[in-house]
Amino acid sequence: MKNDKIKLIVCDLDGTLLNSKKELTKASIDTLKEAKQRSICVCYASGRYDQMMSVYSEAIGGADYLLSCNGAYVKSIDGEILYKECLDDGVKEKIYEYLYEHDMVAMTYTTDHMYYVKDSEVLMKRITDYEALAKSKGYPIKLPATPIELTGCHDFIKDVIKIVAYDEPDRLSAFSDYVSKLDHVKNESTGYGLMGVFHPEVSKYSGIEAIKKAMNITDENVIVFGDYDNDLSMFACAKHSVAMANASENVKKAATDFTLSNDEDGVSEYIKHNIF
Repeated sequence: MKNDKIKLIVCDLDGTLLNSKKELTKASIDTLKEAKQRSICVCYASGRYDQMMSVYSEAIGGADYLLSCNGAYVKSIDGEILYKECLDDGVKEKIYEYLYEHDMVAMTYTTDHMYYVKDSEVLMKRITDYEALAKSKGYPIKLPATPIELTGCHDFIKDVIKIVAYDEPDRLSAFSDYVSKLDHVKNESTGYGLMGVFHPEVSKYSGIEAIKKAMNITDENVIVFGDYDNDLSMFACAKHSVAMANASENVKKAATDFTLSNDEDGVSEYIKHNIF
């Protein structure tokens, strides 16, 4: 049955809209472009930094909304900031002290810049790989990234929306235990070997609610697509929630419907057969 009440399509990126090669296929591009032509807004909702979503946004002529860092920062296609939650300075200082004392690799994301631990080959490769991808797709970008030492960095790094630690599971588990004992902060896994630290009110739910308010729409007008547990909060602010075939069991249990996997253009196929 076609649904003509949908005004906002919200897509997680990795594992949902993007295939296993981190590609946005032609089928997905064409479908999302058609959605925009039909006056349906498109929102990318990801744990990624907003500038690391730009190549996928440009491919469809600009996503109407970018919800980045798991909801810590939300802005519209014209640059209007709809939602922002930054870490408290005191918490930020304690996090940096722990990372330094335990010799952990980390990336800090602010509203307009990225800071990575100096001489980290993993993080430097992450940055250069994305820049190479963007260039290959015809959307060259130079990410605003600066190498730093963790000692004293809390004094000059402001408006931190996310800190991500990269390490082995056991070390991340210990880091998680430490963070959980702090006030005014929360942490969650954002992928294998990754642990994100955020303001406690950050969630994809909060970000989407801000978008709904800006658009003056209700749950009935929203459909969300997801695959990982950090997408679950989105399902609570939409009447229509769709789990990918490759989704976690928790996501599948919470969804109102299902679609093909991310390697089978699941998002595109669902939209074409159920919305258009």
